Amino acid sequence: IINMPGNPNAMAECITALLPALPHAFKQLKGDKREKHPRHVPHANAEPTDVWEQSYKSASAGSG
Repeated sequence: IINMPGNPNAMAECITALLPALPHAFKQLKGDKREKHPRHVPHANAEPTDVWEQSYKSASAGSG
């Protein structure tokens, strides 16, 4: 079960972010544990991200 927002624009944004992860999720559900995560960045080395600010700027750019 995947919950999506009711707003069509928000749903399109969420589904765009979700679709690339689905093949991996299905493999995991089927029991395939061999798949690696080559692009994983350890949290200690990850760039800090202000998700709220990015979301606000993105939403504000579309209005006006």
